[in-house]
Formats: sequence, C-alpha cells, structure tokens
Amino acid sequence: MSGKLKVERKVGWVKPDPKIAFTLAEVLITLGIIGVVASLTMPTLIQKTTEQRTISQLSKTYSTLSQAWQRMETEYGTIDTWGISDTYLGKDDDGNNILDYSANQLIAKRLREFLKVVKVCKTGEYCPAEKGYYLNGTEGISKPLSADEEGLNFYLNDGTFVGLGWYNTPHNNMDFNVILPHSKNIVLGKNQFYFTAMPNRIVPEGAPDTFTSMGFSYCNPNSSKSNTGRGCTAWVIYNRNMDYLHCRDKLDWKTKTSCK
Repeated sequence: MSGKLKVERKVGWVKPDPKIAFTLAEVLITLGIIGVVASLTMPTLIQKTTEQRTISQLSKTYSTLSQAWQRMETEYGTIDTWGISDTYLGKDDDGNNILDYSANQLIAKRLREFLKVVKVCKTGEYCPAEKGYYLNGTEGISKPLSADEEGLNFYLNDGTFVGLGWYNTPHNNMDFNVILPHSKNIVLGKNQFYFTAMPNRIVPEGAPDTFTSMGFSYCNPNSSKSNTGRGCTAWVIYNRNMDYLHCRDKLDWKTKTSCK
C-alpha cells in the first residue's frame, strides 16, 4: 500500500452513554425549579415595569401641562391678573357650599387651547365613572369626579384625564388632578396624582418647601388619613421612583429617597 495506512471510519448511529443522559425525573425536577423561580420573580418584574411606566407617563404629563400653562400665561397674562374670584364663596343658610365656577371655566377654556384635548366632560357627567380608592386601600367617592360644570374635566389625546379644582385667593392657586391611562381601579398615588397651579408655574403636590395642599405625610399606604396618596406626586417626579409603596417608613426627603 506504498507506505500509507488506510483508515476506515464507521458512520452510523452511536449509542448514547447512559452516564451523561438526563432521566425524566431529573428533567421534571429542573422544570419545576424554573417554574418556582419564575413565579417568585415575575410579579416583582411586572411591578417594576408598571412603576417605571407610571413614572414616565406622569413626568410626560407634568411637562405637557407645564408647557401649556406657560404658553397660556404668555398669551393671556398670569392668572393673578385676570380679575377672577374664588370658587368657594361660603355656605348658605342650609349649610350648603356656595360655589362660583367662572374662574375654573375660564382657566380650563384657555388652558385647553394649548393642549391636545379629545374629550370635554359635560355638566353632570361622571367623568371618569370608575370607583376611586385612596393609597391605603379604602374606598373614596363612589364615582370620584363628576363634572360640576362643563369644561372643567377633559381627556388628552393619550388618554390622560385632567380635572380642575377650586380656585383660591389670596394665593391665586388651584389644585387639579390627573389620572393616567389605566386598566383597573383608580388609586390615588398609583395612577391618580395632584398638582397645584399658580402664577408662572405648576407644582407637584407633596414637594417640600412649596405651597401645596398635601405634604409627604399624605403619601403613606399604611396611613389611616383620608386623601392618603395625594402627597405622592412630587416624590414620583423628583425622585423617579414609587418606593413609598414598598418601604415608606424608611423614606424621607432629606436623607433617604429610595429603598436601596
């Protein structure tokens, strides 16, 4: 063979080595472990994703409203120069509130000129009609936001609800709330948030060292206070987290602004 060796290779099925194969029991155990780990981690991942989406939506809404407010006051002057009066005028002889919505209607009308509005709620319409809840889980008003007067409540083109509150002097401010697009219940501090509007600016409620209706004490899921959740807006926007849902007792504005 002229000095060369001919090597023959046998091609065909090779019997697997039983020493390195997995048994059915081992496969089932592995799948079971993966399932347990997934069941433990998926809720946390979903919760984190939901919170990050809320933070982004709220920040975007705040920017949209702030820009519209600035454009409105550039066009018409700051609201303290409009000659408008308080919404609340006291009580009648029967103890009922006497309300004048003319200031609210004027502000809403002019503000809408600088927003992309797809729906304006009508007088007497429950808008939105879902139930509302406080951050501590207690039920709020059954149908939380009926439109007392047409034009005060409306929806933006991305599905965000905007509702204007009472106008007050001498601070020349008014509160208003937004409800982010949601699939379930309205929860104050989770998808419903409050702001305070005043000459030249809009301030998220709960911001320290600013004039807002509710402070951070009203952002505690363990609190028994009514309106709890209303003071969370500034925390979400400025600290970029919703950690008050997880470690509220450890948080404060000066020394601890996250659970980490």
